[in-house]
Amino acid sequence: MEYENRLKRFFKGTSYSFDNSHVRGVFVVKNFKIKKLPYVIYHTNGKSDCVLDLTIDLKKCEYFAIGGFWFEPEIGFRKHKIKINRVLRSVIENEVQVRLNFLSVDYTIDKIKINWLHEPIERG
Repeated sequence: MEYENRLKRFFKGTSYSFDNSHVRGVFVVKNFKIKKLPYVIYHTNGKSDCVLDLTIDLKKCEYFAIGGFWFEPEIGFRKHKIKINRVLRSVIENEVQVRLNFLSVDYTIDKIKINWLHEPIERG
């Protein structure tokens, strides 16, 4: 429970900016869900028996296009979205894992759901 209180206080609603050679922008941790596993996972930071499922709100995102410029997608774009989400998941995982290490939380990240700002949020 102490990890959950720490995550609610310092992690949920936190805004992160990221920039690498492929994508740059800002995302906010909207929600997280802790899943207890029946076994122990060993990873670089130690071991844990819980994983996090994250819901991310992507506030701003630009990606580097082949033409040599930064492209910001428009509302309802579909072209290259799967590729961008794949890169974003690895970038988000790295940024969030650093924050979890800083908070001394031993959880690893399992699933990341990305809500683009301009897309309607599914209720239910």
